Amino acid sequence: MEYGKEYFRWRNNTIDRREWRDILNLAKMLLGSRHVLELGCGTGNLLEFLRDNGYIVVGLDISMYAVRKCREKGLIAIVASAEKPPFRDKAFDIVCSQHLLEHCHDDRTALYHSIRMARRGVIHIVPGHPSNDPTHVRNHYTEDMVRELIKGMLNATYFPDTGKPRDWIIFITLGDGDEPA
Repeated sequence: MEYGKEYFRWRNNTIDRREWRDILNLAKMLLGSRHVLELGCGTGNLLEFLRDNGYIVVGLDISMYAVRKCREKGLIAIVASAEKPPFRDKAFDIVCSQHLLEHCHDDRTALYHSIRMARRGVIHIVPGHPSNDPTHVRNHYTEDMVRELIKGMLNATYFPDTGKPRDWIIFITLGDGDEPA
């Protein structure tokens, strides 16, 4: 399946908007953070939510269709892969995603780049329950899979989100000089 109009029509009807509040609350914990990069931004719904809550946002997605929709909403978005993003080190205060890592062939590389590009913190939400999304490389993450993904990373934690069915939130706080593991 391609990431085109039909995929995003389906995806926009299935997204858990309660997770936006989880991301916002964690972003607020990273005091002074204003610049946010969303990996796998899709058509920009989370970007709009964060922008409306005072953040300066940029989106990245592999779908030209999705990036075009973001730009139609007045958002800044580029076509690129989360596994090979074009941004310099520490270019953003926060790097986040909502259901992106399960689409990556190398989720650890995408996570590495998230940390590399962030100054203050990284927030990723991954599915903790079986999914019917045919574009997933990993159908969902078990707790053991999440633990293995962040193994060895300083200041990395994970916890279940507040929704049902349950997903996992990966939260990594960074300070000056923190480097990806």
